[in-house]
Amino acid sequence: MLPQPLRLAAYQAVAGSAPPVQPRTFEQMTVEMKILTKFAI
Repeated sequence: MLPQPLRLAAYQAVAGSAPPVQPRTFEQMTVEMKILTKFAI
């Protein structure tokens, strides 16, 4: 699991919203990784 402050910053910067609950499926994790990738670039 990723730290909540990192998730919050990434979702706010990329999606303009608060992060959803922690991902529990592979599909949810891939969506989160895409958000984090865009945030890192």
